[in-house]
Amino acid sequence: AVKNDNWHDANTNFNILNDIWNSGKYIVAFNNGEQNFSNTTDILQGLRGVIEAKDKSTTLQKVYQFKDNWKNFKRIIPNP
Repeated sequence: AVKNDNWHDANTNFNILNDIWNSGKYIVAFNNGEQNFSNTTDILQGLRGVIEAKDKSTTLQKVYQFKDNWKNFKRIIPNP
């Protein structure tokens, strides 16, 4: 959505992602390091702001950071 400047869909997708994160974040925190958990929470908080500001490059950067963290969460043994 962001790549096409569709900020309404970006906001909708963010809200869905944030709801999913909030429903499972304690399981993620239990299974992963505090730093990764805190970093992901910070990314999501920042993502809300850059979507509202319609800052395309920072939004994409934060999305890719979140994706990298999410891939690490799904590993049996997370990277440091």
